[in-house]
Amino acid sequence: RIARATRAAAELRRAEGQLVFHDLLVLARRLVRTSAEARAALHERYQRLLLDEFQDTDPIQIEVAVLIAAAIEDGHVARPWSDIAAETGRLFFVGDPKQSIYRFRRADIGLFLDARNAFGGGAPVPLVQSFRTVAPVLDWVNHVFGQLMAEEVVRAQAAYQPLVAFREDHPGDHRVVLLGGERALRAAELRDEEARAVADAIAGIRDDPASWPVEDQQSRTWRPARLSDVTILVPTRTSLRQLEDALDAEDLPYRVATGALVYDTQEVREVLDALRAIDDPGDAIALVSALRSPLYACSDVDLFTYHEAGGHWDLRRSAPADLTADHPVVAGIAHLRTLWDSRWWLEPSALLERLLYERNAFALAFAHRRPREVWRRLRFVVDQARAFEESGGGGLRSFLAWAELQRSEGSRVHEPLQAETDDVAVSILTVHGSKGLEFPITVLSGASTQVGGRRGGVRVHWEGDIPELKLKAGAATEHFHRLDDLEAEMDVHERARLLYVACTRARDHLIVSTFHAGTRPSYGRWLQELSGDPEDGRWRRLPDRPVAAAPASVQLALPGALVVDDRDGWLAERAELLVERGQRTFVSATELARDGAAHDGRRTVGAPEEDEPEVDETGGAGREDDDAPERHWRRGRAGTAIGRAVHATLELHDGDPASIQVLAARHAHLEAIPELADQVAALARSALAAPTVVAAHAAARSWRELYVAAPVGDRAIEGYIDLLYESPDGLVVVDYKTDAVSSPADADAKTARYSLQTTAYALAIEASTGLEVVSAHLVFCTTGAPIERRVPHLSERKEDVRRLLGAAPSMH
Repeated sequence: RIARATRAAAELRRAEGQLVFHDLLVLARRLVRTSAEARAALHERYQRLLLDEFQDTDPIQIEVAVLIAAAIEDGHVARPWSDIAAETGRLFFVGDPKQSIYRFRRADIGLFLDARNAFGGGAPVPLVQSFRTVAPVLDWVNHVFGQLMAEEVVRAQAAYQPLVAFREDHPGDHRVVLLGGERALRAAELRDEEARAVADAIAGIRDDPASWPVEDQQSRTWRPARLSDVTILVPTRTSLRQLEDALDAEDLPYRVATGALVYDTQEVREVLDALRAIDDPGDAIALVSALRSPLYACSDVDLFTYHEAGGHWDLRRSAPADLTADHPVVAGIAHLRTLWDSRWWLEPSALLERLLYERNAFALAFAHRRPREVWRRLRFVVDQARAFEESGGGGLRSFLAWAELQRSEGSRVHEPLQAETDDVAVSILTVHGSKGLEFPITVLSGASTQVGGRRGGVRVHWEGDIPELKLKAGAATEHFHRLDDLEAEMDVHERARLLYVACTRARDHLIVSTFHAGTRPSYGRWLQELSGDPEDGRWRRLPDRPVAAAPASVQLALPGALVVDDRDGWLAERAELLVERGQRTFVSATELARDGAAHDGRRTVGAPEEDEPEVDETGGAGREDDDAPERHWRRGRAGTAIGRAVHATLELHDGDPASIQVLAARHAHLEAIPELADQVAALARSALAAPTVVAAHAAARSWRELYVAAPVGDRAIEGYIDLLYESPDGLVVVDYKTDAVSSPADADAKTARYSLQTTAYALAIEASTGLEVVSAHLVFCTTGAPIERRVPHLSERKEDVRRLLGAAPSMH
């Protein structure tokens, strides 16, 4: 289907004369493959072919070049390019395999290495002298990446060749600066601390520019640094918001210089929310988000009064009779309705311009520290909408879908945003967007980004012409996981090259974040471990920056005895309130277990929450041990699907053994893993054979999939209990787990890991019923006999949960 759709779209573009760059490549290859006359003419005209930046060359491009450089032959040429002999001296490549970072567009490093072997003739000529970077920075780069790329990996990685500095004469200290290190923090907290450290380092450059000398490219003389000399590179946009907040807090002007990042800024998100509400008048979330934005400035009180008066979050519905037309929500919806009425007659760019003009978006930018930056972002989105229309992209809905792709984490669009000529500000770019550029002072942030992580959603790998597919629900074709393992390995190698590209953008100074959590592979962990001992002299830490005394509050007396306090004091008070009110009232038992394990050291301390194993009340473990015997079918999201199917089967079975198979088949089908129905049934049967589950079924009262929520300390616990029953001594909690358990010792370790979660259920039951939970059990489902473990020292674990939730100790 994808192939047919792709070919149909290409034929339509060809017929309408609207070819894109890729079409030109495909048609050029078709020409030189099929026309001996064309090959001869090109061969005669272009007697020497130089392919620069060869690491960015894709298979179509090299095939075109080889067919032009090859000896002239008649007829159709359909052999692979590697089997075609180019005439000696015709083909010349220049490229750096260490900078191959475009595998997503088929510029694979394997192609570079294959071409080197096929056409190298003899030993390739190494170009190792760097005219860009000063010697101290290159010394660190050579040391780190000489270890990270120590050996060549067949078709995956080229061995590192050290660079030699051309620039030897430099005043001041140019050693690489390392920030941070390992932290026992969750992902959001880690990004906050990293952003503050980066902003603090840049503030130090602003406050003491003479200590950061940079070479002027025009006069070739050294001068003190300016903020416009500083560029922050981020591997992903995950940490952009924290970075912006930290720079604002230090009063540092900045500009987002890569278009892909602009779609994740607050101003652009607010505008897109308004457009979504216009496109879909029944989208309540988009409508409320647009109304709460500065474009319509409706307060929560306004929204509440509108709702209480019987208002609907739908542009097509009339306003409540009790509210006047000047009510902020009524007026806002009325304006959005006028744009909704015009959506058929206005192209996306015209609709966007009208929205910005009528809601005074450019004037509202004066509320920001840097209004010019906001103007630039909004103008960029309007220009993008105009370009989208000119390319035949479609109407408003198509534009919104396209814009969502641009802000998605997997986006590879790196449209540059030009800076104003007099704009003295720090630049923020993605690493991909920085390719081919250089900066006097380069700051690498986003170090907690993990390497080798698996992406969710539907994915496909190709083995020759055969697609191997994984669906979002977890089902996969036979060879997908084998290819996925290879892809993951290739991804790790490319992440190393991406890191190399980032570090070699620096001209005079390099500041590198090494913030990371635990032992999982990440940029920060790589950089910290490979940098070596600071005594070696390759890197340094920054001294603590003196904190200036807070200025005295300045009050301005206005007519009518109105007093306006200073902005900084108001911001500080607001920040305190946000921290106080930002504490979550409810906490799930799963989250509590993660927090507690972080304190106890039983998990990777501070591992980012988005990369945690998916272990919860509804699905068991989403990530299995690499050496688990059933790894081939219980890994990744498939493991979560199996867990959900097992839990549903155990919840709904009626005691009849024959019903297990029927229920397992039904829920395996619902989870898109019908081929695993037998395994689901076997896991469910093993749970039913566990002694504590047998006792539960014999008890007078028992409950399955029981929701519980109860206040404990300053917060409340909530979650689902798989099985609860009443024994003569008291209540018993049972928690099913579908983790692959390889040994009794493994079961003991996982029992310790899950004990806080199960104990949290017990404590919530006690708080809500007043009855005592006397024991808690974990039942590990297997395809054979069940493995059951009792949570040890339950009373002590209850006190641990109370302590984590800020509750007073029990009086028992």
